[in-house]
Parts: sequence; C-alpha cells; structure tokens
Amino acid sequence: MHKLQYKILALSLALVAISVMAINAPVMLWAQRDADERVTRSLQARAAVYTAIMQSRSRQMLRMARLTADSSKLGPALADAAEATETVRLLERARKTGDANLALALDVDGRLRQHTGELEPPRLALPGLVARAAEQGLARGILQANGVTYETITVPLSSSLPSGWLTLAYTIDLDLAEFLKRLTGLDVILARSGRDGLMILASTLETVAVDQLAAAIGRGAVAGEGGVAYSADNQDFRIISEPLIPGEDDVRVILQESSTLALQNYSGLRLHLLSIAGLVLILALLAGTWIARSISGPVSKLAGAAQRIAEGDYSEPVKFDGRGELHELAVAFNQMQEGIAEREERITYQAQFDELTGLPNRLCALERLETAVTAAAENRSELSLLVIDLNSLDEVGSSLGHDIGDALLSQAAERMRASLDARHVLARLEADEFLVVMENADIETATEAAEELLRLLGAGVVVRDVNLSLDASVGICAYPQHGKLPKKLLLRATVAKNDARGSRDSICIYEKGREQRNVRQLSVLGDLRRAVRQDEIKLFLQPKINLGDGSVCGAEALVRWDHPSLGFLMPNEFIPIAEQSGNISLITN
Repeated sequence: MHKLQYKILALSLALVAISVMAINAPVMLWAQRDADERVTRSLQARAAVYTAIMQSRSRQMLRMARLTADSSKLGPALADAAEATETVRLLERARKTGDANLALALDVDGRLRQHTGELEPPRLALPGLVARAAEQGLARGILQANGVTYETITVPLSSSLPSGWLTLAYTIDLDLAEFLKRLTGLDVILARSGRDGLMILASTLETVAVDQLAAAIGRGAVAGEGGVAYSADNQDFRIISEPLIPGEDDVRVILQESSTLALQNYSGLRLHLLSIAGLVLILALLAGTWIARSISGPVSKLAGAAQRIAEGDYSEPVKFDGRGELHELAVAFNQMQEGIAEREERITYQAQFDELTGLPNRLCALERLETAVTAAAENRSELSLLVIDLNSLDEVGSSLGHDIGDALLSQAAERMRASLDARHVLARLEADEFLVVMENADIETATEAAEELLRLLGAGVVVRDVNLSLDASVGICAYPQHGKLPKKLLLRATVAKNDARGSRDSICIYEKGREQRNVRQLSVLGDLRRAVRQDEIKLFLQPKINLGDGSVCGAEALVRWDHPSLGFLMPNEFIPIAEQSGNISLITN
C-alpha cells in the first residue's frame, strides 16, 4: 500500500508543480521580457544622448582649436626656423588654451615641426590627416604615441593660405570614460581595435571580460536596435558600440547596461511568486499525504481482508469510519464476505451432510469412522458398526411417489437418530442405507441397539396420514475383532447387512470370510456376459422316464457354467445373480 500512497502523493505534487510552473513561468517570462525591453529602450535613449554629447563636444573642440590657431601667432613663428623656442612656447600656450594633452605644429606637408612635451616617435608625419584637413577645413583622427592613444583635431594656422597646421591631442583615458558615464548614466568602455584583437583603453568597470566583449562587438552591435548581449561575471549585459570619431573604427565607445540588474527590480515579484509556489507545494504535500492515507488506509484494510478471505477466514469484518465511495466499498466488501462465508458454509455443509435427512453423508461418515477407530486404538476400547438397509423403501417410492418416499426416509432417519445415544454417529451412506458408529460398544450392545431400531421402524411411520411400516436389514461388525481398518470394517458390516437381507433374521453379525463370497459374486456378475458370448454356459438335458413302461417321456433342461477360473458353477450360484442384475434373459436365450 505504500507504493499506492507514494504514487498518489507524487501525482498530486506533480500536478501542483506543473500548475505552479504554468502560472509562474509566463509571469517570469514577462518580467524577463519587460526587463529586456526596458534595457533596450534605455540603451536607445542613452545612445541618442551619447550622440548629442559627442556632437556638442566635437563642436566645442573645433571652436577651441580654431580660436587657439587664430590667436596663437604660430604661423609666423613656424615659418621662421630661428624661432623654434618661441614656437614651442606658443604651442604650450595653445595646448593649455585648448585644454589638450599634446599640441603639435605641422608644416603644410604634414611633417612634425614642433611639439609640446616628449613625443615618441620624434619624427612624425601625418600627410593623410593634413590632406583631409585641407579638404574639409579640419580633421579628427586617432594618434598612437608615447604608448598612449590620443584623439586629435587638426586645423590650419591661418584662415587664408595655410602656412602650417595645429593639432591638439586629447588622451583617451579613464577621465573621458567617467565623463561619458556621468552624462549618459551608463558604464563606458573605450576600446581600440588592433591586429591582436580588442584592447581596452579605459573602462568604468573594474573588470572587463574582453573575450566576451569582443565576440559581442563582432556580432555587430548597432545603435538604435538594442545592441547585442553578452555574459560576464555571472551577469548579462546589453551593449551598444559606437565609433569615438564618426567614420573612424579604430577606437570605439561601448555603452553597457546590465540586464541582470534591471531584472532585480522584479526580485520582489519573483520572491513573492516563489513564496506562493512553496506554500502551495507544502499545502499540496499535506493534502496529498492526507488523501493518500485516506485512500491507502481503507485499501490496505480491504487488501488485508481479501488475504484473510483467501486463507478462509471470514470472521472479521472490514471496519471503516467515514462516508463516501470508500465507505460504500467497505460495506459492499463486508456483504461480499458474508455472502462468501454463507455460501462456503452451505457448500461445506452439503459436502458433509445429507440435504434430505440432515445426517452426515458418506464422506463425513468415513472421516468420523476413521476418527473413532483412531480413538479406539489409542484407548484400547471397542467399537461397533451398524449398516442399516431400508428394504421396502424402493417399493414405497415407486408405488406412492418419490415425495412420499423422501418424506418416509426423512422421518425414518429422525426416528433412528432419536433412538440412538447422542455420542453415537448416525450417517446416510446412500439412498436407503445408513451407518451407525457406536464407540465403546461391544457386539452385544450393538445387537440390542439394532433390535431397538428394527422395532421402531417396524412400528410404522405416519406420512401424510398413512401409516407405513419399514422392513430393514442390519449388518454388524466390531473393532478390533473383525478388522482394524475403517474401510475394511465398513465393507464387512455391509457384507453382514447383505447376509441379513438374504436370511430370515434381519440382523447379522459378520462372520470371517463372508466378504469372499461377495467378491466371488462380483466376479460372477462381471464375467456373465463374457461367458454367454464365449459359450461357457452349457446346456444339459436330463430325461424324464415313465416308470410304468420305462419309456422316455420328456426332458428337463439344465444349465451349467464351466468358468475358466472358478471351475464348474451350479445354477444356484449364478442364476440369482443374473436375475438380480437383469441378465437372466441372456441365459434364457
């Protein structure tokens, strides 16, 4: 029953768990989707802020660069080679005015003429930058020098025919990243692309998973479309990657926002849902346990009752407290148990007792006879058997009807039972034959009991206002004089009964060797038909002689049987048997 209980409990928990998941999963999915959408919208909005900031910054840098170039008097100084010291002084003032980290003076061909501070490599030429500045009036670019990456802006030293170029360089470092973070509210990563992969120049994050970030950028994050996602440090991030200088992909500004942190806004909802789910599962566990026990308990009782019934015990009913289908099942089971017990009791009774007389039948009589013989052997006491045959019962049944015969038989049995001691066994062996087992009774006591039985039966029995007298034959044998085996005793009492039927005395006591005659009679009866077919029956004619003249006046037909094993049989031995068995016509023919 434990398996059934566990199955019910597991099923209830599974159903509740599936239901909770079916309810919570869409909510958590919606929360995840909403958090992603919020991060996407935030990135899009802040990317627009970043674009506006960078445009404003570019305009400011250009304005400062042009103002510095116009007021620096670097053109005449740069043209006069003797004024190198003055050129450096003017460049330093221009750097400070433009709030730059480096200031460079280039000739019209883009070769470096003077610069502030140390510069590696010292020989530097930027013809492409100068060419683009000459074409567009200014140029922005990326400069790698001194192991540092710079953002540069280049403007002519005069508004007319340029005599050289002024380049202001700004370090791409943490200050720039912090500046952009303050304005956009997002974490900022400044990264430079190179042959060796992505190199982080500055970051507002303490650690950066460069490989994951490079893979995300490689998938092509595009501003305005929500960027792409990557995972690092057990967090999920959304990023948008923009070039620091439009048209220049060497240095990129990566704006990053954590979708994990955004999802934490729903942690209260998630905790609430998990609490509800846990509470529901606990309630389901308790309810499932109660239901499982309420079902498995009665089922276990029914199973135990079924086992008892299988073992033949119908005494204990199923006790079940409660109402509903299980109570009805228990009631039906008890009714079934009572019905089986009644039927088995009836079958057992019918197997051991005669239905008409209520006496033990042949099977039960043999069992009781064996018990009595065993007890007599243990106690070294005597035991007597009476086999009673109601001779005239067949004639009554055939002439007055079987219902009269059954009533007569029933009353005869009742009268015999009333006349016998209660400790003696009276049983019906077959149609009109009865057995009496008398313990602690010798031959004399058995003979007296037989005489009393014959007197009562001969006195007449009233059946439907008709007084009918019964003729009976009684055979008697005793233990241990006539045998020690129950079946042998019954056989010898029957032999004595048969002798009683053929004698003038209705009571016969078994005589030793009398059953051999019965065996011989059975052998004769069994061989009679074979003897006729094989011409073992011989016909002899005995003549009749007239005593007056001595002539033969006739003959008497005599029959003899030349039996192959029993020898020459006289008619008085096989003719009565043939008449009783209905085979006399074979001999007559």
